[in-house]
Amino acid sequence: MKGKGSTKEELIFDATLRLVEQVGLSGVSMEAVAKQAKIATGTVYIYFKSKEELLNKLYVTVKLKFYGTISDGLNEDKPFKVLFKKMCNDYLRFFLEYYPETIFLQQFYNSPYVTASTVDATKGLLQPLSELLQRGKTEMLLKEMDTRFMITFLHGTIGQLAGFIRDQPVQKTYTDQVWTICWDALKL
Repeated sequence: MKGKGSTKEELIFDATLRLVEQVGLSGVSMEAVAKQAKIATGTVYIYFKSKEELLNKLYVTVKLKFYGTISDGLNEDKPFKVLFKKMCNDYLRFFLEYYPETIFLQQFYNSPYVTASTVDATKGLLQPLSELLQRGKTEMLLKEMDTRFMITFLHGTIGQLAGFIRDQPVQKTYTDQVWTICWDALKL
């Protein structure tokens, strides 16, 4: 997330992501974030009142980035299978390019830190993906099953495959197969 001209908030987010990757969510403290970001602990508290607030705001930020990546172009007037492949490839690309964010999403989603307002703030982000999958069912290309179940399947499958692919010397060999696995599992 960090780049030239980053704001303090971006530095704090980047430090938090690095910490989660290194020590897990439970190892994150405001002091550790400050040390990782090379700023004063008081500065972290200026931006976030607590660890819970920091984590929830970071989660919303990462989810917006994630769903922005995989939703881009899903409403284009193209054949369903082309859009499905694009979506799967974008999913995988995000998981590979933004690995610390992926680790954070996985750990935070199952943590006690998630607030109801955070869940509410991210609910609508699934809409383009839900609509694409519904289109596939309407066109009788995908199995008739709960859309949320399909999304959970895609997220889990692609996430696990990304972890495997990330450690392979020739990633391209595997990345071309990911969307096929997802397609074969969900097609009618």
